Amino acid sequence: MKFQIEKLGIINKAEIELGDLTIICGKNNTGKSYASYAIYGFLRTWKENIKFKFEPTQIENLINNGRLKVDLPVF
Repeated sequence: MKFQIEKLGIINKAEIELGDLTIICGKNNTGKSYASYAIYGFLRTWKENIKFKFEPTQIENLINNGRLKVDLPVF
């Protein structure tokens, strides 16, 4: 699962792809904790707070290509 983060604390723009084990490292005060908390908060609550309605073509694309792009501002 890939996350794109913009304008979160000190982070102007970042892209993080989660795997089986993802390690975020860097210097102090660069936004690692901000990004981690944001991703954790989203993953913990998204099923309760967000109702996605996908078009059949989107589902087909997910099945065929293994990807589904969701534009959150639309929801």
